[in-house]
Amino acid sequence: MKNQILDEAFSLFSEKGTLFSMQELAKAVGMKAPSLYNYYASKNDLLHDLIAQEIDRYYMFFNRLFENESETSEQLIKDVFYSVIDYYSDQLKAKFRRRLGMIDGNHRQYIKEILAKNDEVIILKLRNVFEDCINKGVIPDHNVDQTLFHYYFVLQGIISNSIYYEKGDKHYANAIDSTWESFWAGLSCFGNDK
Repeated sequence: MKNQILDEAFSLFSEKGTLFSMQELAKAVGMKAPSLYNYYASKNDLLHDLIAQEIDRYYMFFNRLFENESETSEQLIKDVFYSVIDYYSDQLKAKFRRRLGMIDGNHRQYIKEILAKNDEVIILKLRNVFEDCINKGVIPDHNVDQTLFHYYFVLQGIISNSIYYEKGDKHYANAIDSTWESFWAGLSCFGNDK
């Protein structure tokens, strides 16, 4: 039942942010609102569990992208780029992510702490892949931090706009391909400024 509660809370949060009521959630799972408190002491506890679950789900997905050791570093960078975009092509996930950015101060610090811990791992993995590309001469030697920020913010922009497009929209897919090609081509412009 707890998983069903979290699934329904995920949908409600994605659509309404923190404005959904426990009454709405109870109705969605087929119980009376007071029964929800058998699972969660408060709406805040529910939101913390919900946020942690989705962030953990995303990071598990992200970490699995690095398990294919037969891929070249260049291909892995591209695959991660497209896979993250595909992950957020699910409208509820994209809306959930957008709602996280608008959450109030009570939960903001909690989100920052979870993201900071997990982002360290992501940054290290991406840094290693970009540095491998440099070491193999695939891209010029440069300040990898700049590339990581660029990569991250390009992805964020695409993901933020994904809620306006249906999965498979040709215009959006072409824009993503063009963005990737521009990003990758831009790496060849770097000089030795490490």
